[in-house]
Amino acid sequence: MFRETIALLNDSNPFSASFGPANTRDDCVASSERLYRRLLAKYSPGDSLPFDVVASAARDKDGATDPAAVRQLLKIFRPDKEGHLALLEFAQSVDSVYKRLRLLEASAKNSCHLEKVLHQSLSFLFYILFVLFGLQFAGFDLMRTIALIGGASLAVSFAFSGAVANIFEGILMVAIRRPYNLGDRIAISQTADTEASSDGSSTWFVEDITLFYTKIRYATTNEVATVSNGAISNSRIINANRSPHAMIRVFMKWSLNVPKEKVEIFHATVEKFVQDRPRRFQSFSAFRVSRVEPDLGFVEYFIGAVSRFSWQNVGPIVESKAELYTFCLHLAQKLEMHYVSPPLPVQLGIEEMNQTNDSKILQLGDEVINDDSLMKKGGNLRNLALTIASQIQANDQTSHNSKKTK
Repeated sequence: MFRETIALLNDSNPFSASFGPANTRDDCVASSERLYRRLLAKYSPGDSLPFDVVASAARDKDGATDPAAVRQLLKIFRPDKEGHLALLEFAQSVDSVYKRLRLLEASAKNSCHLEKVLHQSLSFLFYILFVLFGLQFAGFDLMRTIALIGGASLAVSFAFSGAVANIFEGILMVAIRRPYNLGDRIAISQTADTEASSDGSSTWFVEDITLFYTKIRYATTNEVATVSNGAISNSRIINANRSPHAMIRVFMKWSLNVPKEKVEIFHATVEKFVQDRPRRFQSFSAFRVSRVEPDLGFVEYFIGAVSRFSWQNVGPIVESKAELYTFCLHLAQKLEMHYVSPPLPVQLGIEEMNQTNDSKILQLGDEVINDDSLMKKGGNLRNLALTIASQIQANDQTSHNSKKTK
């Protein structure tokens, strides 16, 4: 079954012959568009395709519908609240399946490569032991040679104990733990770090994995780096691809005088906004008070929604958060739910304090100028004091002129 699946990945028509060619991403998008138009012309007179047409793919040979298959199709296509799919939504859903298909192909090839390297390494050790035991049974005295090799190996292991330990830790991490696969978006940090960003961590894309190093690309600047597997084996690795259904967090700040009825209306409206967009949000998760400041006169509310995307696809998550936050701002403005921060206290007497400090500095400059013992140490100090005194006098003159003008 596994070999058949891998063979299907290499086919130019991985979905089916009826779907059309999907050897590249452009071919897949073009084939999905043609399929959508054929289905629309045959089954629907309107501009959008009913999901029941897509759900017919979950029927078996006897015509019975598989509920599990229907749930999988719902998870992939996510029709609107009326049960319809637009062309763009249909093409995006098929494209998401195509990308996962190609990532699976790349991961399978990389896993085969790693297993091949491990197999070759173990085979090499086996053949060495086999040759040594064969020579021993043939009558050769290898104990002295083995002792010399063991002593040399012990010396080398003491000399390079840290490097050897890192190498083995990296091999074990890649071969057994496998914290990431090709194409995964990961964030690497120290295990002692407990803070994480609510907008997602700074991530890298995994481009290549070997037994000794991992090649990654920074998602923000497209920079490429190579890190040792042993160096990151003891780090905290956040895998965005294995972090499904990102939490979207929005905070709103209102005055304490906002009536409770308006808050309830706001809550119900935002919840309906999230539920009416099943392609972006999975559910509305939270609406609660997160902070109260009586002295400043405001209360802060936390609004939470669960995205249908994982942090691997950070773009749709950011767009969903921006859409939700914009809607909350417009709704609060429409309901007149505002908060105006109190004016900051004004500190008086700043000018008098500056004049006092200037007088002290001027007095200090005069003392430096009139001190002959300091003047004998060099002219630089005298020049510095004269510069300080002249600058302060110029500032005083400017301040005096501005007061006369007023």
